[in-house]
Amino acid sequence: MNRTRPDGLLRALPPLLLCSLRNAVALVPFVGPEARWPRGRRPRGATAFLLMALAMSVALNARAADTLRAVGTIIDNDPPPSVSVDSVNVVEGDAGSSQAIFTVALSSVSGWPVTVDFATADGGAEAAGGDYATASGALLFPPGVASLQVPVAVHGDVLNEGDETFYLDLSNPAHVTIDQGRGVATIEDDDAAPTVSISDASVVETDTGQANAAFTVALSGPSGLPITVDYSTVDGTAVAANGDYVAGSGTISFPPGTVSKTVLVACVGDSYDEFDESFSVDLSDPVNTSISRGRATGTIVDNDAPPQISVAGFSVTEGNTGTSKGRLEATLSAPSGKAVSVDYVTVAGTAAADADYVPASGTLVFPAGTTSQFITIQIVGDRLDEPTEDFSVAFSNPVNATLSAAGG
Repeated sequence: MNRTRPDGLLRALPPLLLCSLRNAVALVPFVGPEARWPRGRRPRGATAFLLMALAMSVALNARAADTLRAVGTIIDNDPPPSVSVDSVNVVEGDAGSSQAIFTVALSSVSGWPVTVDFATADGGAEAAGGDYATASGALLFPPGVASLQVPVAVHGDVLNEGDETFYLDLSNPAHVTIDQGRGVATIEDDDAAPTVSISDASVVETDTGQANAAFTVALSGPSGLPITVDYSTVDGTAVAANGDYVAGSGTISFPPGTVSKTVLVACVGDSYDEFDESFSVDLSDPVNTSISRGRATGTIVDNDAPPQISVAGFSVTEGNTGTSKGRLEATLSAPSGKAVSVDYVTVAGTAAADADYVPASGTLVFPAGTTSQFITIQIVGDRLDEPTEDFSVAFSNPVNATLSAAGG
């Protein structure tokens, strides 16, 4: 067979030397002066080209067949990090808002993107009550990031209310576990406690039954804390044991937001003309407040008319010598709590001063509570037969009383 023809290609392969060592394949050239062909049999033209292409294909296929590839898998044995949220303190302020900033941190960085949800929750502080603004969402930690922050707005006010708290809760972790899932925000109140005071009161007494003296106990401003203060009555010119008023004591409570309370003290009525009387109400033992005015005066205004002074005439037997006593009684229409006085003077009538009686004048005094007093007039005796004689006693300048229209 002619090796220079296409059908002689296979016969031309013996000169093709393939050398394979592990993954390397070397093709020994067959075209060129180093190729060894029988004399006169060297391939030429198209036959030589085809032989060269075939040799190259065989060499490449031999290389692929001799290559072995394996995949190595690195199995991670590290646990996922944990996530925690810290607790924070923030001063409330009187107006506007400030920030409570929570830090959410991983225990270590991760090669995974880490996510966790967050949401605020009420404690003693209430979002609906305007203490803070609610916040919620999802945090994404890119690979290599270890901490993120969550700001929450806290609203200022001037209400004394004590420290309050709210929470930031973590949930729905991905590529992470939750270690500390609740952070506590403490809103530090910076408002002064209000003061408490009590106001004076007065009441018109009435003739029967009782009337209440109303004392107002007030705070200087509202408070978010419950406030209490004790009170008790103290005698003055009005004395509870004498029936002027009903003694009392107790505790006044102000729920949060309340600024005013009333203390009622019963005053006992009578028809006894007397001076206005007074007693006191004292405050003590304040809780969540301080006392700015701790004593108030209760005035019982008397409404009773002053008594009337009336007198009755008298008669006395003259006697023959010396003097005898005539007694004139002055009376009040009702007892009085005040001292009553009235001036008097004798006035001659058919009886002559000095000859028939000893002139007299002065001031008649009724101590408080008394209703009768006497004036003594000296009557001069004689042996003269004469008609019955008379004189009078005139009253004037009444104090704490009026003069009766009728005299005796």
